[in-house]
Amino acid sequence: MEQQSLFLCLDFGSQSVRTAIINSAGTVIVAEQLLNSNYLEPEQGQVEQTPQWFYQQCAICCQNLLEQAKIKEVDLTALCGIGITTMRNTIINLNIDGVPLRNAIVWSDKRKARITPKLPWYWRFVFTLVSIIKPVNKTIKELQQSAFINYIAEYEPKVWQQTEHLLLLSGYLHFKFTNKLVDSSANIISHLPFDFKHGQWRKSNSWQFNAIAVKPNWLPKLVVPGTEIGQLSQACQHDFKLPKTLPVIAMAADKACEILGSGCYKSGQLHISLGTAVSITMLSRKFKGPKVLYPAYPSLINGLYITEVMLPFGLSLLTEFINKNKAQLDFLSLNKVKHHCVEQLIEVYVEANNIKSDGLVFDMERITDVKHLSLGFIGLGQHSVFQQYVAIMEAITLGINQSISRLVKRMQQSVSSVVVSGGGANSDRLLQAIANKSKITVLKSTAIEAGILGVAIKLALSQNVYGSHEQAINAMLKPPITIKPNN
Repeated sequence: MEQQSLFLCLDFGSQSVRTAIINSAGTVIVAEQLLNSNYLEPEQGQVEQTPQWFYQQCAICCQNLLEQAKIKEVDLTALCGIGITTMRNTIINLNIDGVPLRNAIVWSDKRKARITPKLPWYWRFVFTLVSIIKPVNKTIKELQQSAFINYIAEYEPKVWQQTEHLLLLSGYLHFKFTNKLVDSSANIISHLPFDFKHGQWRKSNSWQFNAIAVKPNWLPKLVVPGTEIGQLSQACQHDFKLPKTLPVIAMAADKACEILGSGCYKSGQLHISLGTAVSITMLSRKFKGPKVLYPAYPSLINGLYITEVMLPFGLSLLTEFINKNKAQLDFLSLNKVKHHCVEQLIEVYVEANNIKSDGLVFDMERITDVKHLSLGFIGLGQHSVFQQYVAIMEAITLGINQSISRLVKRMQQSVSSVVVSGGGANSDRLLQAIANKSKITVLKSTAIEAGILGVAIKLALSQNVYGSHEQAINAMLKPPITIKPNN
């Protein structure tokens, strides 16, 4: 019997790092997860972490994974590649020796630059003219203020002056893995001078370079997804406890890997990621962002772009609500069925008792922080905790439906079905509500960890196990579960 290829896949997310060994049939041989919620908060709204910590988390998780593999007598000599997908917009400043100059600023950080780089007069003139029709000056200012490197240039000038390399988390981990300053062109989802359409850095005279306090020589070399970045260094191989070195293959940002790992690989396919934040995305050959001056993002598939609409709070609303009302929900756990989470038990209770929101409305636009959840309710009276839960669920469903409509209108493409993945995909009630509200068939991905599986699919292609994305998906993914609208 021919030996199957094995792939070492990593996914560094906001709340955990996951690793898995997956074979060429898409089967997860062993998997490991390490929770990593202990970020640093120097001030309210700021989120940081030491760069070395990210690498250490990867090493510890891989060590634990390989211990499992040895117990199960997995043939680790069959490993033929490693790939990592990471959360986006997390930046790291390095000096000339590759040593971090400060903590990494994580994507969820709320700090803003106050004084931003001044555009040359000719760009200001152009945007002033354009603003007569569309208010682009305001959008550009918001983008400048959101760029973490602009904040560093303003408030930490010594760090800015000593910076020789500026990397995203993906690029930093590639550097730690291979000693090479290389990143994937599908990883640059950040406020950096990047040409999203052509997958390369902007020219130094572009308005984007003038708007962001970045020097061209700071930025890493970019390669397309599926390209070999380099071999794992001996130090990394030792830290991971691997029996041999492996080629490190360029991947894409977390959402792009999740989309591929859910089975989406064709133009016109719509995907919903039901996680801490909810993202509604469409794959397309058109380079068209969700609104003016906002780009489409690169996908794992060359020539396809991802147009994304976000609900920033997403299912964190339900998580926060359950935490705040834990005492009132404890009785559900008394006879808890094994492997059922609180959310599932709430849904069973709501369904069994036919609980409605009874006129209560939750407006997501009224809240700026998930911790101030109560501000979102309109008409809150003597409504039970379950009626409040239903109202939040209805708001999430409405937000998703409105986002689907926006994307379809913006992209001018009809959609016959939508593929759903993420933790929220375990909620049958939510999926049925999405199908009913949008009147579109929902396909529930059967992949437990779609992001990890997306990495495995790309690794299989890079090693020529399959000749196309379609072949790899047909071989490595199980058919989705179909949920049709009731009305």
